Amino acid sequence: KEATGSEAYSAYYQQAGSIEKERKDYKQAILNYREAIQIAKEDEDIEKQAELNQLIGDVYYVQKAYDSSKYYYNLSLQYFEPQKADVELKTIYNSLAKTEYQSRNYENSIKYWEKYDSVNTLFTDKERIKSITAQEIKYETSLKEATIAKQQIAIKAQQQKNQWLIGGVSIAGLVVISLALLYKRIQGQKKLIEKQKQEILHNNRNNIQQLISIFNRQAETEELKENSLANQERLYTLSILNKLLYEKGDNGHADVKDYILQLSAAKEISSGKAVRINVNTASLRLKSNLLKDIGLIINELTTNAIKYAFQNTATPVIAIRLTSDNQFVNLQVSDNGKGLPDDFSLQAERKSFGLEFVNDLVMQHHGSIKAYNSNGTCFDIHLKRR
Repeated sequence: KEATGSEAYSAYYQQAGSIEKERKDYKQAILNYREAIQIAKEDEDIEKQAELNQLIGDVYYVQKAYDSSKYYYNLSLQYFEPQKADVELKTIYNSLAKTEYQSRNYENSIKYWEKYDSVNTLFTDKERIKSITAQEIKYETSLKEATIAKQQIAIKAQQQKNQWLIGGVSIAGLVVISLALLYKRIQGQKKLIEKQKQEILHNNRNNIQQLISIFNRQAETEELKENSLANQERLYTLSILNKLLYEKGDNGHADVKDYILQLSAAKEISSGKAVRINVNTASLRLKSNLLKDIGLIINELTTNAIKYAFQNTATPVIAIRLTSDNQFVNLQVSDNGKGLPDDFSLQAERKSFGLEFVNDLVMQHHGSIKAYNSNGTCFDIHLKRR
């Protein structure tokens, strides 16, 4: 109530930025924060500028734009570190540690956690936070070491062992035998790397060919602009799977839970609406071909729900549930929207490219699909595991 003049305008824009962030209108949130920064610059209020830069960093972090997030956090840090503002430093070090962790810069992440730990304020259980973070980093890096990078590191390690062997062994015969075995092992590792690369390339070629086929079919049925946006989402669905197979794949298999969670997070952000997607599935390793089609089916059905189901729904929710037995994968995609019209039938809706595409994918896996109303729209799909 005591704020007047520029201070009142600055407070207004800062509050407006926070509201837009909650509404997930991130672009408008950043614009409001920058208006507040401009006012702070005119008032020569450096502390307020640092506080607002930190808020902009938080918005970029939510959007997973980690490079931009780090840039604004560091702008804020340039002011608060010389001031030794413990509470603010605690928050910024925490944010930078998480951002570096998400960027896979684990050494920097640990560095900021150690700085976070060194700030002398009574905050939270510091040792517990540090321990949990170390465990998460160890788990994440252990998974990454199972990829091609690990094989290449192993080759270098064996080459170093080879140098030590030559320098330390005096018996010529033992040197020759050791080098021969080492060479054979290195060649085997190189072949394994090449095989992994070929599998990735082959998978990419198949996915691209499928996209070309989709584009050619859909161009005859829908508007060009809608085609372009829909195809971008399908391409992103496949790119998520390729990344998952590359990082955590094992003989063309990956975890369907990881895949669906990444798809759902991307869909919530790209929808432009306050839609929440709930995922209920256990960890289950499936073949890449089946995973790909599950992802495309989920993409089509969630896109339809976001586009048509929620005109008058206060809190839009989409639920994805997946279970499996030895023969079938059972997928259910439902929403709490307005539901299907009374005269709806899947056969009649085959003229819609999205539902026709879903039906084609189901048939390819010798499955079945049905749609019905249950406090909204519900699709039950069964796909045969081959």
